[in-house]
Amino acid sequence: MIYGLKRRLRTRAEFAQAFELLVSFFDLADYYITARDCAQGDCSVLALAGMVSPIASGNSFKYLRHIDNAAFEKLLSLGARNGDEVLGILNKAGADTVIRAMTDKAGNQIVLRAGNRELGLRHIVGRHLTGEIHDKYTTYFSDRLKVGDVVDLVTQTVQNGDRTWSEFHKNWHYRWYHETWGWINVLVNEAGELTYAFPD
Repeated sequence: MIYGLKRRLRTRAEFAQAFELLVSFFDLADYYITARDCAQGDCSVLALAGMVSPIASGNSFKYLRHIDNAAFEKLLSLGARNGDEVLGILNKAGADTVIRAMTDKAGNQIVLRAGNRELGLRHIVGRHLTGEIHDKYTTYFSDRLKVGDVVDLVTQTVQNGDRTWSEFHKNWHYRWYHETWGWINVLVNEAGELTYAFPD
């Protein structure tokens, strides 16, 4: 198909323009197929997160359905004693990979990325669940929770919590009370990226 198209075009510039158009068509088709699958209940929240174009960050944005879903399901099932496995999966995924997208009460779109030791899910789990990153001020999620439970708590806090500006952290601060796990705090930077999350 592309070879035949090239024969009909006179210059490399014309071919390049046509090729970009062809790629954009397949990109739109990819969105359509994902949306159709999700509408039929045949995709995970990870695939939905990968469709949220307003939260893309240049070329670093990744479609999660192109990453091994089995690895992500495994990640969500791991707990406080599985720090090495959690780290391995997140490192393989890459720091910019979106783990979940969410919207707060005001309609602001927030993303939780895989992250690194300083921010994102890697930091949250390493510091407040597995204990890999520790200091004297650290608070911990219950060791009964899995990574997926922590992600759910973070999501619920953004969706339901009150939002204020934290001068100390220079981030938006979401705070919400869970009837079982108590007060949960989530910090989000001005770009809409979830940086930290921790219990009281």
